[in-house]
Amino acid sequence: LPYYITSDILLKCFREKDKLKSMTVMMQKEAAAKFFSTRHEYGTLNILADWYSDYRVVCTAGRHGFIPAPNVDSTVMEFVFNDRKADEDFIRFLDVCFSQRRKLLSGNLKKAGYQLTRDLGNIRAEQLTAEELHQLYEELR
Repeated sequence: LPYYITSDILLKCFREKDKLKSMTVMMQKEAAAKFFSTRHEYGTLNILADWYSDYRVVCTAGRHGFIPAPNVDSTVMEFVFNDRKADEDFIRFLDVCFSQRRKLLSGNLKKAGYQLTRDLGNIRAEQLTAEELHQLYEELR
C-alpha cells in the first residue's frame, strides 16, 4: 500500500468488507505495530479490525530487500473477515468516539448529539474494547 494513505485504504476495505473474504497487504512496520499496541494508540481502524476480522503478521520485509531501498521497514499483514455485516453508522459512531482522543467519551458523544442512557464516568474511547464500543453503539441507536 502507498504508506502515506495506508489508513485511508484500510478504512475503505473495512467499509467494503462484505465483498471480501480476506486481504493481505504490506504496510509500513510502524503502522502494522499499532494493531498490536496498547489501547492508548487505539483508534477507529483498530476497533474495525478487531470487530470485523482476525488478523496476523505474515512476515516482515526489511528496507534492504527493495531497490531503491525505502527509508522504512515493512510488514505484511493478513486480515480474514468474519460474517458481521459492515455498518456505516457504526463506523461514523467510532469516528465520533475518537474525534478528540484526549477528551472523555461522554463529552465526544454529547457534542455529536447522542443522548446518553447511562453515566460513562471518566472513560476515554481508547479504554474500551471493540465489543464494549459496539455494545455502547447498540445502546445509543
